[in-house]
Amino acid sequence: MIIFKQSRSTLWLLVISLLSLVACASDAPESVTPTTPPLAQSIRFHTWVEDVPQEILDQFTQETGVAIEFITYESQDEAIANLRNGGIYDVVVLDNKYVAVAIAEERLAPLDYSIITNFRNISPNFRDLAYDPQNQFSVPYNWGTLGIVVNPEKVSRPITQWADLWDEAFLGKVVMWNGIRTSVGITLKVLGYDANTTNFDELAQAETKLMELRPSILAFVGSSSEVVPLLTEGDGAIALGYVGDIFAAEEAGFNFEYVIPEEGTLVWGDNFAIPKNSPNIYTAQVFINYLLRPDIGAKILEYNYYSTPNDGVAPFVDEALRNNPLIFPPNDVLQNSSLILSLGAEVEARYAEIWDRFVQGNTP
Repeated sequence: MIIFKQSRSTLWLLVISLLSLVACASDAPESVTPTTPPLAQSIRFHTWVEDVPQEILDQFTQETGVAIEFITYESQDEAIANLRNGGIYDVVVLDNKYVAVAIAEERLAPLDYSIITNFRNISPNFRDLAYDPQNQFSVPYNWGTLGIVVNPEKVSRPITQWADLWDEAFLGKVVMWNGIRTSVGITLKVLGYDANTTNFDELAQAETKLMELRPSILAFVGSSSEVVPLLTEGDGAIALGYVGDIFAAEEAGFNFEYVIPEEGTLVWGDNFAIPKNSPNIYTAQVFINYLLRPDIGAKILEYNYYSTPNDGVAPFVDEALRNNPLIFPPNDVLQNSSLILSLGAEVEARYAEIWDRFVQGNTP
C-alpha cells in the first residue's frame, strides 16, 4: 500500500525506445517556396471535462484568430463512441488503448511533424510506444495512475487494497469514475488476474465479483468536481479515482488521501490525435503544436495536475509540483502496475457487456 499526501519525490518515466524522425530531402530541380495553408476560423476540441484551462484556449485565439469550440466527454468509452458515430472533431484526446483502436479502425489522420515541431519537447521515453509506432497518429499528452481516493474524516480504518472497496462498511458510499476497462481491470486484479486478460472464464468471474460491488456504488462520475461534493457533503466516503481528485479537494479546502493499492495500480496515458474526418487538419496540427509549447504545457499541468511527458515544462512549473509524488510517482509506487492495452473487438465487447450490466445493476 502507498498512501500519498503532499511530499517530494523523484520522477518516474516509462523506459521505451527512442523515436527517430527522418526528414526527406526534395529531389525537385528547382527551389519552390511552400505555401502555408490558411488557418480555419474555428476548430473543435474534444476532451475530458475540466481538462484544460479556458485561458490557454483564449490565448490561442488571440495569437492566431482561430476560435476553439470546447466539446467535452466524461469517459474514453464515450469519446470513441462519438468518433464511431460520425462526430466531427479536429483534435481529440484519446488514451493509449483507444489510440490503437482508432488506428485499427482507420479513424485518425497521419501527423505532419514539419508542422508539429514542438514534438521535440516530448521525452524520448514516451515516443514510439507499441500502440502507435513512430507516433504516426498521436502525440503523448499526459499520464497518471488510478487509485483509491479517501476522505479520512469518513473512513476510520486504513485502506490498503482494491478489495477494500467491497467492504460492507462502504455500502452506498463508493464513488466510481466512468470507465469500462478501469472498473473491470481493478476487479481482475482483486481476483489475482491480469488486468488485460482475454480469458473469458476469468472475465466471467470478474463479472460476478463486480456485481457484488454494485450495492456499494453511490454514483458514477466523469469529473473531479463531482467527486469532491459526493465525498464531503454527500454520503460518499471513498472513490475509485485519480490524482486530480486530490487537488480538487485541496482547492475546496479538504484533505483527501490517495492510495495506490497493494494489488497494483493501472497506468493510463492520454494523447492528442486528429480524426480522419476533420475538415481542418492543418489548423488542428497548429493547435497541437501550440499545446506542446513548454509554457502552455506548464499551465495545463498547474490546472489538471497530471504528469506530463513534455520535458520542456519543468522550468515553468513550481518546484513543489515538479517534486510532488502525486504528479510524478517514484518507481516503487508503480510496482505491479498495468498499462491498459487494446484487446481486440470480441474481447473489448465482453468487457463492455460486463460494464453495462454493472451500471444498470442487472444480474448476469
